Amino acid sequence: LADLVLQCEDLATETSCWLSFSAQHINTNEGFFHYTSPRLLRDGKKDMEDIASNLNLMKGRQNDALALTKQLATTTQELE
Repeated sequence: LADLVLQCEDLATETSCWLSFSAQHINTNEGFFHYTSPRLLRDGKKDMEDIASNLNLMKGRQNDALALTKQLATTTQELE
């Protein structure tokens, strides 16, 4: 991902564009990886904060669902 970030930075610098990139591996407990161009941070900071919050909520719901699935499996095994 480091190479991808460098490419994003280069593209944002060369074009002065709004650029946002986010990635999240569904099998990790780590936060999502993201890059936001300086211009987008300047011009759309609140919008980007909202997007980041939504990504965190999505990951939280996924973690909750995984925990409930594990709990259900454990309870089912105990009852058998």
